[in-house]
Amino acid sequence: MYKVHDNFSAMLIGAEGARLLREYGAGETPQAQ
Repeated sequence: MYKVHDNFSAMLIGAEGARLLREYGAGETPQAQ
């Protein structure tokens, strides 16, 4: 149960981190949706 929860949390954090990296990496575009 803990392992599943950890994997799920890591997946959410990874997805959010990737989205932030994509926004910042796209350039100075604060309104990038």
